[in-house]
Amino acid sequence: MENNKLGLSAVSLGILAISITTYLSKHIYITDFLQGMFDGMGIGLGIIGLIIMLRKSIKKDY
Repeated sequence: MENNKLGLSAVSLGILAISITTYLSKHIYITDFLQGMFDGMGIGLGIIGLIIMLRKSIKKDY
């Protein structure tokens, strides 16, 4: 259960990072590099969170 909470928090942090930069880019000027960096970090956190959640379910099956 601990890995599921850790994975879920990583996924939610990734979604939060992407949504904050998207929201801010509509109201203030954010460079493309900074927006791309935060989008990449958000996607990476989402993928890492999914891997963590899947590792827990794979270990449980064996």
